[in-house]
Amino acid sequence: MSVVKAKKKEVLMDTDKRFDRIEAKLDKLVDALSQLVAVETKIDHLNLHQATQDKRLDVHSNRLDQLNTAVIKAGGVARVLERIGFIIVTCAVGYFFANYNG
Repeated sequence: MSVVKAKKKEVLMDTDKRFDRIEAKLDKLVDALSQLVAVETKIDHLNLHQATQDKRLDVHSNRLDQLNTAVIKAGGVARVLERIGFIIVTCAVGYFFANYNG
């Protein structure tokens, strides 16, 4: 009978060792899943942040386009005013030499 008891005890010890190994593996699996959830949360946050940044960049891009259009229009007006100024200066110099030729 003692051989049977010893064998039973050996089987129970082997079973306990197997359960301990399974439990350790399950603990590792739980840790890995926890890390995976943390990584997925970070990825979701980064995607949200990227979408926000894309919207902000779109707003800035539109504003730059508006400013570019305004600068082009202002450049045309400045060019016309510059030509009018040159015409006035030319007329004034011509008038000066025509009347004060001394």
